[in-house]
Amino acid sequence: SWWREILYLPALLALTIGLAVNNAWAVIQGMFGATGEFTRTPKYGIQTKTLQWKKAKYSVAKNLLPFVEVGFAAYFIYFFAHEAAAKNWFAIPFLALFAGGFTYVAACSLAQWFPQLRVPWRDTGEVLSA
Repeated sequence: SWWREILYLPALLALTIGLAVNNAWAVIQGMFGATGEFTRTPKYGIQTKTLQWKKAKYSVAKNLLPFVEVGFAAYFIYFFAHEAAAKNWFAIPFLALFAGGFTYVAACSLAQWFPQLRVPWRDTGEVLSA
């Protein structure tokens, strides 16, 4: 029902906040003429229906954005804790959205950089459906 979908709204807001660094970097690149060609390629080298995409290797472009995201996550976690200690109840929900969003996106970025990390969403054995 519709009310269950409304419960996902804070998670959606947090995710879009967490993507702000990536989006800002894309805008900056576009402003300074760093245009690239869009080429649709299989991200994980999937060629057949039976290959498992969660176990496939994916080459990630290495840049500093994940560390900027970690910095933002730490910044908002600090202020979330600070405002919670000060009992500033009106700021806490907003800071939780920012801290949660940046922390989630940073964790996903770092998980792609370091495939040896054991994260819950990797190596589930799911088969890619076509």
